Amino acid sequence: MNDIQAEELLLTSTSWDGSLLPEYGSGQPEVEVVKIVVPPSGQVSLHTHPVINAGIILSGELVFQSEDGRKEVHLLEGEAYADVVNQWHKGFNPGHRPTVILIFHAGLKGKPLAIKQS
Repeated sequence: MNDIQAEELLLTSTSWDGSLLPEYGSGQPEVEVVKIVVPPSGQVSLHTHPVINAGIILSGELVFQSEDGRKEVHLLEGEAYADVVNQWHKGFNPGHRPTVILIFHAGLKGKPLAIKQS
């Protein structure tokens, strides 16, 4: 008999920097799941999310930093996180192998999920 196992990876009301997650907006919900690969020494440019999102590091490692560099989190393979919302932040892969991230966005139809700083 196959035993199904479930392991909760993340249950939180706060993002990786300790900020409370915002209330959901009204409108047609839209969910997006994205796989991102960050090469060794690769950078995730300064960006913000107007919607709630969470991810899991499938392989490698990643460091997220607030825009001013005062807050930081170092995530390793297998770790899940809730990202910051409406706050500029960036990231980088400090490792020697690619980092693969699976990200789940909970947004509203027609609204952006991420905004890059130009």
